[in-house]
Amino acid sequence: MVQISGYNIGTFTLPFVQAFFPAAYLVPVILFDTSNALMVLGGNFTIAANLNRQKEAMSLGDIFRNLFGSIPFAVYLVTFVFAALGLRIPQSVLSITNIAANANPFMAMLMLGMMIELKLHKQEILDLFRLLGLRLLVSFLAALAFYFLLPVPMVMRQMLIICVFSPISVIAPVYAMRLGSTTSQAANLNSLSILSNLFIMTILVLLFGS
Repeated sequence: MVQISGYNIGTFTLPFVQAFFPAAYLVPVILFDTSNALMVLGGNFTIAANLNRQKEAMSLGDIFRNLFGSIPFAVYLVTFVFAALGLRIPQSVLSITNIAANANPFMAMLMLGMMIELKLHKQEILDLFRLLGLRLLVSFLAALAFYFLLPVPMVMRQMLIICVFSPISVIAPVYAMRLGSTTSQAANLNSLSILSNLFIMTILVLLFGS
């Protein structure tokens, strides 16, 4: 659940859309990432942790501890509340946090690279492609649903299709480790997802941009 769910919108999809489409096309992508970030930064982990429990169900306190134990989730939720109330974060604070924000893509890729293990057994390779195939199948079904069922303009449907073919969130391997994973499967799957999904996203950009 943690390894194949969630989308890396900020590092991959937003640059693609910004580079090849008008600025107005960013709106559906940002709206998609609004809910995606809540799940990626703690929601998926909390659900998986609850399903992973052998005995009693997770209490409300455990749920809040798992959610707000994720600093990105807590920060995201606070800024979301600020935006809903029309409050602005002081520019002095943003100028400081902007330094760390600019380093985020590099640090994420560095962390992923450190977790990758190139020596794989045959079964591990089969598991990787099984998980990747499952994710691509779900993305394909979601893309069909968006294209044929959503009563929204074509532009929004196209952008949402690009979103569901985004690579796996780079934070997924960290949550997999918190759930007890001791292998590099999550990092390997993430890297494989980046390669395959960037190829698919490039094709989609060429189709939708033509």
